[in-house]
Amino acid sequence: MAADRRKSGFERRAYMLDVSRDRVPTNETLEWLAGALAALGFNELQLYVEHTFAYADHEDVWQKSSALTPGDLRWLDRVCEAHGIDLVANLNCFGHMERWLSHERYRNLAERPDGAPNLFGPGKMRPGCLAPTPANVAFAVALAREMAAAVRHCRIHIGGDEQFELGEGVSAQEVA
Repeated sequence: MAADRRKSGFERRAYMLDVSRDRVPTNETLEWLAGALAALGFNELQLYVEHTFAYADHEDVWQKSSALTPGDLRWLDRVCEAHGIDLVANLNCFGHMERWLSHERYRNLAERPDGAPNLFGPGKMRPGCLAPTPANVAFAVALAREMAAAVRHCRIHIGGDEQFELGEGVSAQEVA
């Protein structure tokens, strides 16, 4: 199968599935997905998470989200390996942090702890962006390391999009 992938012109054929908007797929669905992706010639799977990974000591963020546990990822990693697919850790830890920052415990990590003007209509947006501070970098690195420890592949995808309020709060003076 590896020779077929090289003929396609793409060494890496990755598929990313967002598992942070609705229900997290069941193991049965994830096993089916790994087989389907292998049949289609994919060699990488990423599950995009925001608050849907069961990080140790952060239960308040994920407890109501049917989060994937480290054991779930280790199991899926073995399934993927059997299909010739690399399971690559994927997390967003800059923007898209609303589910984290809505908890009082994490609010002080926000660029704008009280929210920002809504770019899409009236009112305010919930805090969604981590402030670019050394403490937050350490926090994000710890999250990335914890997730990456659950999979065999050494590559990790770090999402950093949609930090709408960046430069308008904690970092405003530095940005100016």
